[in-house]
Amino acid sequence: MKIFGKSRAFTLLEVVLAVGVLGLALLTLAGLLARSTGNLVETKSQNKAEALAGKLDAFLQEKGFDTVYSWVAGDSEKVLFFYSLQSDSGLEGGDLNVRETSYPGLSDEIADSIGPVLKIILKSSPLTFRESGVDGIARTLPASPDDFAEGYLAVEAWVYSETGVGPEAELDIGPAVRSEDFITVYNYAVTRGRSL
Repeated sequence: MKIFGKSRAFTLLEVVLAVGVLGLALLTLAGLLARSTGNLVETKSQNKAEALAGKLDAFLQEKGFDTVYSWVAGDSEKVLFFYSLQSDSGLEGGDLNVRETSYPGLSDEIADSIGPVLKIILKSSPLTFRESGVDGIARTLPASPDDFAEGYLAVEAWVYSETGVGPEAELDIGPAVRSEDFITVYNYAVTRGRSL
């Protein structure tokens, strides 16, 4: 470049500064992109949890009072999974499944699922009637639903994003979860069937 008859070139210092500024800008953009991707995954998990709310209620009512009671009686917890299978068009939004850990082929279906997989820890709710002993300490639910006098059973569904999914990951079907994967808690009431 000629300025007033003199030849001017970029110095090494100017080039190093320009590359440094460009590198800093690219690192900042990469950080923003990573944060945006994390927010997108979290939003998809939240949307999946909202779809779960009604589906899980229907699932629990279909299983019935005695079955759900046996899952949460005492201090036990039941682990369920919620995920989407591919639709005919190849996109997410096909079958939405609530499955028990004893479901045959659970690992294969989850490995083939699309979108976030949610782990649900089902427990007895503090809203459920519990007998108090003479010492005033609350007792757990009776072992048999026949010994439970209430007409409904209040349960909590603690929903977590399942991180160990994909073809290479092992599925943890136990109740172990990470606190940072927590999404929400839903409360349900499973009613006893009334005979006419």
